[in-house]
Amino acid sequence: MNIYCVTSDPFLSQELAMQLSPSEHKIELFSNGLVALGNINENPPDLVMVDTECDAINSIVLINLISRDSKFNNTEIHHITSASIGDPESFKKQHQVNKIWSKPANISEIINYLSS
Repeated sequence: MNIYCVTSDPFLSQELAMQLSPSEHKIELFSNGLVALGNINENPPDLVMVDTECDAINSIVLINLISRDSKFNNTEIHHITSASIGDPESFKKQHQVNKIWSKPANISEIINYLSS
């Protein structure tokens, strides 16, 4: 699985990079959302994880730019947030997000999900 993770949280990116099996997953890490968007456009990944902590662009704007582009119809989008989302199902539908992860992120839970 080809995964792009957009976060300026060094702990999160380091843990994902260390714990995901390189034989099963290729993970690209970005702190700058605009740089990530450029790379995502060149090589659409299987999954994009966007943290509320990303540089250069609002995470929701980045999610919307990805989710509304038809070339990413087969790309799963996950949002990692420390903010409380009042109606998660409505948020997921509105922004075309497949999964919401609450922070502090449970890395083991994320790894298990991605490995299944």
